[in-house]
Amino acid sequence: MGLIEASSRKKRVKFVLYVLIVIMTITDIVLLGRYLINGKNIALLNPKGFIAEQQYSLMMFTIATLMLIAIPSLFTLYFTAWKYRESNTKIHQATKSKHSKYLVFTMWLVPTVIMIVLAVVMWSGTHKLVPQKQISSDKKPLTVQVI
Repeated sequence: MGLIEASSRKKRVKFVLYVLIVIMTITDIVLLGRYLINGKNIALLNPKGFIAEQQYSLMMFTIATLMLIAIPSLFTLYFTAWKYRESNTKIHQATKSKHSKYLVFTMWLVPTVIMIVLAVVMWSGTHKLVPQKQISSDKKPLTVQVI
């Protein structure tokens, strides 16, 4: 095994360890959150009725979608800050960088697509829950008299 192969293998092992640490940290945070709310009657997380269940599913979809954006973004931020820190003498910073149209297009496309997906799902989901629309149920409607 040559010197270059050993160096490459060390870098790969180091990267895998960093990824495992990040995955374990996220798992620990999720498990801690589940432990803290387990057995508690939190109204926001315990919907009652058809409309509340639909709103809950819309809220969970939105949270999951936004976490798909936030977690990689924060990881990239910290990774970039660590890689290009002042004390890192191993990194070669290119002084003449080109303007990449593909990179700019991708940086605008990804958030735009996510925004459109959220908008379509929210628009259709909230318009299903119009208050003037009769909710199908096998129970007798409740009449409320207001003075």
